[in-house]
Amino acid sequence: FGVLQVAVTPFLQDNFNKSISYGGLVLIFVSVGMTLGSLATGILLQKKLLHHFTIMSCGAFCLCVGFLITFPPVRIPLIFSYAPILAIPGVFLSGFGAPM
Repeated sequence: FGVLQVAVTPFLQDNFNKSISYGGLVLIFVSVGMTLGSLATGILLQKKLLHHFTIMSCGAFCLCVGFLITFPPVRIPLIFSYAPILAIPGVFLSGFGAPM
């Protein structure tokens, strides 16, 4: 979570010439994702719908995919060219997976 707060805005500013305010807008979705992730985790644990190891695995998967979408490698040009747009769902997915 700390990596997202520190690195998203400079990444978008350096590579895509996006403003600092756009980076702040993207980071709002981390908080929204964390809120919904905490809510989903609480419901899943209280209702005993999934085992806690399964929930942790889902959280790790969400974090990995979110980081890949937010900080795409240059070698994948299709994802890299859309990185400013994909940063929003990427940070949301990472935020959703963090509380899990």
